[in-house]
Amino acid sequence: MIVMTLLFFMMMLTLGGIAVDFMRFESRRAMLQSTADRAVLAAAKIVDTDDSGNPLYAKNPEDIVYDYFAKSGFDGAIQGTPDIYQDAGFNSVGVEARFEMDTFFLSMLGVDNFSAPAAATAVEGISKTKVSLVVDISGSMQQTIPTSDGSTKTRMDAMQSAATKFVENMLIEKYEDKISVSLVPYTEQVNIGQTLLAGLNVTPRHNYSHCIEFESGDFNKLSIDTAYPYEHMQHVQFNGPRASEGLSSTDNTTCPKHSYERIIPMLQDLDNFRIEIAKLKPRAGTSIFVGLKWGLALLDPSMASVLAPILAGGPFAGRPAAYAQTGQASQTQKVLVMMTDGQNDRSYRLHDQFASTPGHFANWNSMHWWYFKNYPGGGRNFNSWAYQKYDNPTGNFSMQQLCSKAKLKGVIIYAVAVDATTDGSSQMSQCASSPSHFFDATGNELDDIFTAIARQITELRLSL
Repeated sequence: MIVMTLLFFMMMLTLGGIAVDFMRFESRRAMLQSTADRAVLAAAKIVDTDDSGNPLYAKNPEDIVYDYFAKSGFDGAIQGTPDIYQDAGFNSVGVEARFEMDTFFLSMLGVDNFSAPAAATAVEGISKTKVSLVVDISGSMQQTIPTSDGSTKTRMDAMQSAATKFVENMLIEKYEDKISVSLVPYTEQVNIGQTLLAGLNVTPRHNYSHCIEFESGDFNKLSIDTAYPYEHMQHVQFNGPRASEGLSSTDNTTCPKHSYERIIPMLQDLDNFRIEIAKLKPRAGTSIFVGLKWGLALLDPSMASVLAPILAGGPFAGRPAAYAQTGQASQTQKVLVMMTDGQNDRSYRLHDQFASTPGHFANWNSMHWWYFKNYPGGGRNFNSWAYQKYDNPTGNFSMQQLCSKAKLKGVIIYAVAVDATTDGSSQMSQCASSPSHFFDATGNELDDIFTAIARQITELRLSL
């Protein structure tokens, strides 16, 4: 019994000691990362401006980084040298570090040390900044909300006002040729327009609208494969018309069909944004994940060849640039701002035998499904004609896949849930870069939120 007791006692001591080694390691790793974060923030800060308004940077930013590490007990931990990039009105500092910690108890098992890595990049100001503004134009955006003066407005009105203020804060003379904004309106789908469609390997099936179909694997990557033969989406309306539109209206198609509902890629033309945002109207259902897919695609280098004809000869030629690298000074910032008032919903498609010929699409361009069901003859069974392509769990899973990959690439994601469902708000919260990048709001708060986001994009911040 004494021998067994001693053996168990020794095992308990060993396991306890191993736990102590792991706790020491995690504590030191957290301290190292915190030191890296604080060091680059201090070194990247634009401390003042001169009499002409030009920025004055912190003196000797490299020395500031070394000083922070030395005073925190991590002298010698920096790998290589701090990476520094400065431009007019922009400052970026990156650092990579590693700390070797000797073990007490794990050495008895042959593990003599742990290696704790850390990396951080901080930026202040604006350099090459690409913003995707992804806005919900689904049918529920027509719902009214009370205003402070006792009147009402629609959620669409609130979004249009906030989106306009956002671009007004971003597209100012100070940031000319530095900030580009893409507008991505989404419902159940995203109309990318004829020009972007032509840049992809898509065989056009009609010219009524310009959406493409993604499959499940497409939501596990940020890129768009320009060689892959994506399918041009059907043109059909499953939502019934609003009472004011007449029974035969086909204005509410699954793929938005109007020119003002298309993606507007990489512009800094403020007047054009004002005009196009004001034209938007509530349509169809909600697929946040499809809007997100296109918002992120417009930040991804894989789209450079597709966007080249649009951006040729302008200040944004060659964009989207490569992603920033962890621990290195960054000249490029990628930001996605998205909002919804709902959640990922169901979306339907016709079976191929009913949507494959020019005659089929001409029919659906002039007649929505529910009108067709009852005219002529009627009695058509919906399930024999159509099938469900997406549902809420599918959309949520696809959405979180994209958000996780984008955040790993350093994309800053702001997510705004406006009077959204519990599920929609939860998914947006998980998608945001951090709790401080998520806003659970009412329509009346949108102006202030979008203005605050625009201000945050230009402030001192950790970028990776």
